[in-house]
Parts: sequence; C-alpha cells; structure tokens
Amino acid sequence: MNNRFLRLELQKNSGEAVECDARGFVCLQDIWAAAGYPQGKHPQNWYFLPDTQPAVQRLIRAAPNANRVEVIYLAAAGRTFAVEELAMSYAEYLSLDVAESLNYALQQLVPPAPTNDWLGQRALGRQARNSFTDTLKDHGVTEGRHYAGCTNAVYEPLFGDTAKGLKKRFGLAANDNLRDNFNLLHLSLIAAVENLAVARIQADNCNGFEQCRDTAREVAGALKITVQAVLSPSPKPQKY
Repeated sequence: MNNRFLRLELQKNSGEAVECDARGFVCLQDIWAAAGYPQGKHPQNWYFLPDTQPAVQRLIRAAPNANRVEVIYLAAAGRTFAVEELAMSYAEYLSLDVAESLNYALQQLVPPAPTNDWLGQRALGRQARNSFTDTLKDHGVTEGRHYAGCTNAVYEPLFGDTAKGLKKRFGLAANDNLRDNFNLLHLSLIAAVENLAVARIQADNCNGFEQCRDTAREVAGALKITVQAVLSPSPKPQKY
C-alpha cells in the first residue's frame, strides 16, 4: 500500500503535509516541521524524555503480539514514524495547537483502497511466486519448512527479518497474508528476486533445499546492494 499525507491546519503554517505510512504510523519529523521547527523539541529530544519510554513499553505490552511488536521505527533519511498515540504525545509536547490539528487530521484519515498499480504488482507477484515454488519443487525442494526457508532467504537480505518476524513487526496474526501488507516497492523487489532466483537455479541446475536457498539468498543480497546504491541518499517523498 502507498503512504498518505495528512494536512495539518496550523495558525502559523496552514496545510502542512505530514506523512502517514501504510500501517498508520505518522512521521514525527513532519509534525516538527509543521510546527515551525521549534528549537530543542526535535523528535529525538522527545524520545529521551523520562515519560516517553514508559509510554512506548506500555503500548508494546498492550499489543496482541507483544514479542518484538513495532510502535516506533526509524525509516530512510533518519525519519521517525510512530503509532498514532505516540504521535499525539509528541504533538502535545510541541503545543496544544499542533496536537489539536493532528487529532483532527487523524480523524479524517480513512484506510486507502488498493491502487490499480498495487493490484497489478500483487498479481505479478503471485505469478513470480508460483514460478519460484514450481522451480523449487523441480529442483528437489519437497518439505514445507524448506519452502519457508527459501522464502526467508528472499526476505532476510531485503528486509532484515523472516516472514514470522515481519508479521510481528507489522502487528499481524500468524495466519494473515504478509504480502498483502507490503507496499508497491516491496512487492516489486520480492517479485524481482523470485524471478531472478528461478533463472539462477535453472542455470546452475541447483539440487535440493540448501543449494536453492543459498542461491535465492545470494540473488536477494545482490539486489539489495543495487537498491541501496540507487536510493541512497533517499529522496524526500513528494508532498501533495
């Protein structure tokens, strides 16, 4: 899913855009910018306040999947995203005006419908996935846990975690479909790795789980290096 932008109507800066990711996490740096960059009140200053860490831990403990659940994270270019409750806490730390504006904007926010681009890429991803699993089967991968191992060989180099770990980070249940929660770029990367892994497994005539897994991991690692080179430094998203 694509990220969205809230509009904060403030007395000093009318209509300032604040990024909100596909899971509803709000960018704290954008709130700080909308407030006029008040000195000494950067998100980092707020994060290390005595009251902030207990609030973070309380939200983690209250989550259905408390083990490694994510309520605040650091994205590209040092941008910090937090769940609504923490974003509101930071806004209140800045000023009442900012908090009221953010609260109003969040109330107007509705979950976005999947775009045609996302749906198209999701369909292409299913084709790539079917080709990948068919190729694994043709090259000696037979056990369910080994298919999972080959899938994690795609995820870990790209995203730094296994399918199980990513679900926990996203706050998903064990039976939720992980790929339905990836954004357009992530789906594109996964499909590219699986398509390239098919070509490599066939070209190298890999045999068995370990060879197929290692080939998939190598392809994913190579693509991750390429993506990092292309996207670093990450451009700031365009705000509409």
